[in-house]
Order: sequence, then C-alpha cells, then structure tokens
Amino acid sequence: MLYFFVEKYNLCFYKIVQILGIIYWTVNKVKYYMKKFKQKNILRYEGTSQNGK
Repeated sequence: MLYFFVEKYNLCFYKIVQILGIIYWTVNKVKYYMKKFKQKNILRYEGTSQNGK
C-alpha cells in the first residue's frame, strides 16, 4: 500500500515538474518574442520620427 502511494506520488511529482518546465519554457519564449517585437517597434518608430512623419 505504501509502495503504491509512493509510486503514485512520484508520478504526480514528475508530471508537475514536466508542466512547470513547459510553462517556464513558454514564458521565456513569450518574453523573448515580446522583446524582439518591442525592439522592432522602437526601430520603426524612431525611423518615422527621424523622417519627420
């Protein structure tokens, strides 16, 4: 009974770690693309402002 409980707990723990890993990876990806997008927007904005709009 105790062994079964430990097995079940380990499986749950593994799944939680896996899910956390996926969330962490996704957040990092989103942050990376947001930064890239912001840089593009800033460059575009600076370009238009230099041209006198």
